[in-house]
Amino acid sequence: MDAKASNKTATLTVGNKNYDLPIHSGSVGPDVIDIGKLYGQSGLFTYDPGFTSTASCQSKITYIDGDAGVLEYRGYPIEQLAENGDFLETCYLLLYGNLPTAAQKKDFDDRVIHHTMVHEQMARFFQGFRRDAHPMAVMVASVGALAAFYHDSTDINDPKQRMIASMRMIAKIPTLAAMAYKYTIGQPFVYPKNSLKFAENFLHMCFAVPCEEYKINPVLADALDKIFILHADHEQNASTSTVRIAGSSGANPFACIAAGIACLWGPAHGGANEAALAMLAEIGSVDKIPEFIAKVKDKNSEVRLMGFGHRVYKNYDPRAKIMQKMCHAVLKETGHGDDPMLKVAMELEKIALSDQYFIDRKLYPNVDFYSGITLKAMGFPVSMFTVLFAVARTVGWISQWSEMIEDPQQKIGRPRQLYTRRHPPRLRGDQGSQVSLQPARLSKRRHLTMAPFLFGRIPGTASKAQGEPMRITNPVEGWLQVAACSPFPDAAGEMVLYPRCDIDGVVTAERIAATAVRYSAYDVPKPKWPRPGTVLPVTLDLADPTRFRIEWDLVPTERDASERLAEHLRGEQQADTPSRRPFPGIWREVEHSASSPGLVNGLTPQQMEIALAGGAGALGLVPTTAKVLTAHEVQPSSAPGGTWDITVSVSDPSGGPGWEAVTRMSFSSSSRRESRTAVGGELPVLVDPDNRNRIIVDVARFS
Repeated sequence: MDAKASNKTATLTVGNKNYDLPIHSGSVGPDVIDIGKLYGQSGLFTYDPGFTSTASCQSKITYIDGDAGVLEYRGYPIEQLAENGDFLETCYLLLYGNLPTAAQKKDFDDRVIHHTMVHEQMARFFQGFRRDAHPMAVMVASVGALAAFYHDSTDINDPKQRMIASMRMIAKIPTLAAMAYKYTIGQPFVYPKNSLKFAENFLHMCFAVPCEEYKINPVLADALDKIFILHADHEQNASTSTVRIAGSSGANPFACIAAGIACLWGPAHGGANEAALAMLAEIGSVDKIPEFIAKVKDKNSEVRLMGFGHRVYKNYDPRAKIMQKMCHAVLKETGHGDDPMLKVAMELEKIALSDQYFIDRKLYPNVDFYSGITLKAMGFPVSMFTVLFAVARTVGWISQWSEMIEDPQQKIGRPRQLYTRRHPPRLRGDQGSQVSLQPARLSKRRHLTMAPFLFGRIPGTASKAQGEPMRITNPVEGWLQVAACSPFPDAAGEMVLYPRCDIDGVVTAERIAATAVRYSAYDVPKPKWPRPGTVLPVTLDLADPTRFRIEWDLVPTERDASERLAEHLRGEQQADTPSRRPFPGIWREVEHSASSPGLVNGLTPQQMEIALAGGAGALGLVPTTAKVLTAHEVQPSSAPGGTWDITVSVSDPSGGPGWEAVTRMSFSSSSRRESRTAVGGELPVLVDPDNRNRIIVDVARFS
């Protein structure tokens, strides 16, 4: 650990136990309490939503002191870097840790400039997007796609490949950004020019056209270069943390940077300058500013001042001082002083810097306020603001990613959680189609994949960790019948168990609902895989029948033996207790169309079995009602009451407009069919709101 060793410790007291936690000191900034071993010692996690008080890593790249208004790259104040250097010099500093010599700077500039072209097939890749695609959507996809074009630099364990990938992204992401802009406005792509500097080249690729020469404005190029410097890195923010946590899994660098771009797209992160411009547009004119300021100061008003103040900087944003100067220079150069929105911005700036209300609350204009105005004056549309942010931040992401890869303490990111789901109430067993309770762990083998698989509309209770033996304090032997089964090819399957049977002489139907479990080829030999109608021996906890394990060793191997056992138990149950409801028997059209592999009601036969046995929730089906419009018989059908296509008007489960659909249903008698297909009658149905062709009559809800 590079942090300074410290003899200081922090003591955490929980109840009557004390835990000593080491304290580490960085080169500057607050000390940190090391809680890495807290869970192992106490079984406790820490809770810090948003990680506002948590240091997730050690870093030598960027330092921020928000109270003092300090931002440093590798120990150099941002003001010095912006005033005395250019963006590529800052890139070198962030990547290598030191400012370059003249020879190193020339070599680095050449390497970047001569790698700005992208593979020619990328042009065809862009043609797959809609013309009105947001440039950030294009950036996320195209940067991630670089791994497909440059797979010779995706080995993160090779330092040479890591550096090649780093240089490629610094050089090529501006080209992709310019291509995204050109594509959305319908203009041809403009190739980069090796004779131009970094910011000049980007302006050229964005604004040049093949039919005339584009002249670089040095004021705009200098402003853009400084914007890139100011946004190059900003410590462990949301997108940087995203890049680090994606990289911790071993993902290739192009995928990690694409993840950072996706995070940056969020309006709470990279869209702050857009929000500032939207506020200026809402104000409209200078004469409306007093009214707007009054609303801002009103505690009961919901109006917010965008582009002022900062979550990190409790004092003046050091980047804003530089950006303010560049903003005024660009406005003067471009002649946008008469722009109504920019007039509003300048007047709002004067008020914020002189009004005591803003001064007392340190609501100074931040970098987003000035950068939005500047970029608009330079000719960039609002949709490109976050793209420019991504171009600048690429080097910061790469530097942070490289530092993480080289850190010997690096681990895969795995935040913890505070689980708050309450246990559902106990429900009656005759509501099996409405609820599902989670079974106990089904096997003691360490390699099993016997995790519970919940169906139904009410989730189950929390389970023990996978592989941990289930503790059954009051064991009793019993049987559970398989109501439905959905085998996966040679790998795993699901089954719905129906518990209406005797368990050691105690009827538990009032206490256990229909339950679904998953089983796998690793733990259950294929000859023992169940099918609907068979029963399985189980050991249950009499005190809590939702805790049980299936005794696979006692399951008959031969199908015939298993079916004979099921028939015997069924007959025994019905003979001994004639008033008890028999095992469920649902009439399914699939039993009469085994030769037809097609879908029925938009569902496979196995999906229909699971849906009718209480597994609708796992299939994306939700309950609602439907009104019968028409019905006609389908021929041929072996169902006693026939098979009918019923046209219904479906009520939207979410309260929106309904829709018409056709559902097929088989009937066990003519009387049932007549009652169910009467025009104007109401049917309980299960529907998929995202695929309205998937609809099935929920027979379990018929009274």
